[in-house]
Amino acid sequence: MTLFYVEIDPRERTIHWVRAGHDPAMLYTPDADTIEELRGKGTALGVDGGSEYQSQIIKGLFSEEL
Repeated sequence: MTLFYVEIDPRERTIHWVRAGHDPAMLYTPDADTIEELRGKGTALGVDGGSEYQSQIIKGLFSEEL
């Protein structure tokens, strides 16, 4: 099984995510009209009992208006 877990914190203007074998999510930024893949390492769940997963982060994601 694959997993993509994300936490969005509008107060801190950050997005944190962890991938476990899942395809990257897509992040659209309307102000810049860009699409970014949220990548990161991580094998599918249950493949290797010793797998470690790393959180990724983007800071300054939202405008101050939120």
